[in-house]
Amino acid sequence: MKKILFSVLLILLFIPARAQVIDVKGKVKDKTVERADQHVDEGIDKGLDAVEEGVGGLFKKKDKTGNKDEEQTSEDTETRSVDQDNNDVTDGKQFREINSYSKFDFISGETVIFHDDFSGDPVGEFPAKWNTNNSAEVVTIDGFAGKWLKMPSEGGNYFPELSLTFPENVTVEFDLLFPDDNSVGISYYSEEQFDVDAYGVPGEAGVEADMESSGDLGFSNYAGGDNGINSTSYKGRIEPGKIAHISVWIQNSRFRMYIDDAKVFDIPKGVYTGYKYNRFRFVTFNSKADVYITNVRIAAGAPDTRKQLITEGKLVTRGILFDVNSDKIKPESYGCIKDIATVLKENPSVSVMIVGHTDSDGNDAFNLDLSKRRANSVKAFLAKEFGIDEARMKTDGKGENQPVENNATAEGKAQNRRVEFIKL
Repeated sequence: MKKILFSVLLILLFIPARAQVIDVKGKVKDKTVERADQHVDEGIDKGLDAVEEGVGGLFKKKDKTGNKDEEQTSEDTETRSVDQDNNDVTDGKQFREINSYSKFDFISGETVIFHDDFSGDPVGEFPAKWNTNNSAEVVTIDGFAGKWLKMPSEGGNYFPELSLTFPENVTVEFDLLFPDDNSVGISYYSEEQFDVDAYGVPGEAGVEADMESSGDLGFSNYAGGDNGINSTSYKGRIEPGKIAHISVWIQNSRFRMYIDDAKVFDIPKGVYTGYKYNRFRFVTFNSKADVYITNVRIAAGAPDTRKQLITEGKLVTRGILFDVNSDKIKPESYGCIKDIATVLKENPSVSVMIVGHTDSDGNDAFNLDLSKRRANSVKAFLAKEFGIDEARMKTDGKGENQPVENNATAEGKAQNRRVEFIKL
């Protein structure tokens, strides 16, 4: 047996309670139609068997041959690419509202290390920036915008190919979609080598959080094989058929995890220090249905809001997110906006210019208008939710005209999508 050489591990397991999943029209699809749409996918076939057993509907796998109902117009492509890290869900499947996140204190890192929404990958193919010991493919799903990585239910490792050492302050976010009972994990560890054929847990130290179908969440950490902290939570259940936004925030030894607006763990000494973290992976286990992820974002360092805005005179944030092609603020932006509002309240004499920026995808004129509308949305929310005097806030938008990174990469685009607060 091969010896596993890895030093650190972080695994999060998510296994939701069983529930029905319906298609975009709210009807269970016919088995024969679904079988005609698929070619080799055993995981989807399991979903079809579940339909016959009365469990509910399923997600329809898009054909890679270019059939009419699988095609995406150039206009659709443009629409989906203008803010893919901000997932938009159609037909009423997005139920999260920003006001419901009033206790959400998560703040996304300010420098994007890795970002992938799979928009640059062909449907039916394995994503170019990832590796695996199993199989997976990029798909689209009826009723849900954008592209998703479908990880088969039988289990495997899926990891972006990164060449870096993570900072001590790092955030990891992704959107997760379950059609039925299943599980997924994320691992965060230190060695450059990774035996993708080994099922065992790599690492001499790490933390693990898991959620079973009962909804219980468990947490433990270990070093050198010795178990450390053990904890259980009953918050943060994931409902199949709805998108869950998962957020992890690591600051030195402090470990925090959120499922949508619920903070499920906040462990002050949950992560062992002294290790160089430089790898990250998703792990699936034997379960009843496939797992879908998108908008995977790893970012370094929460901003020092007070120092940047008050002392340096300019705060640049990438933690304020919007729906695709929209000025509607995403709920997971609440913690970032609240942090800015706190600084403005503590410094009542300070006025700011709020400036929106986009990446280069889409029409130039549209992006310019969109950036201005987004700045106005932030101003309105600061005034309505936190009582910041509108007279202290001016707005502007630059569209795609002032990039800070190359728009040729997903990470560059994510850096360019930002909101700036300039002290007046």
